[in-house]
Amino acid sequence: MAPSVNLDDGSYSITKIYPVFGVPDSRNEDKHDDGAIGNFFVSPTKGLCAYQLPGGAIAMQFTGGGFQ
Repeated sequence: MAPSVNLDDGSYSITKIYPVFGVPDSRNEDKHDDGAIGNFFVSPTKGLCAYQLPGGAIAMQFTGGGFQ
């Protein structure tokens, strides 16, 4: 079982997510005034990250290994 993301533990850095060409802008009430459509949270010490996007969120864990 992967560890859960606790954004209140003080280990996460936050950056805004902006739409790029080909990605429609959100009409969600959570939209930011500066054009951002969400937030990206990452904890380098824990290897965890989360995306907060219109309509939901995604949590992920970085693991060892590589891409093939």
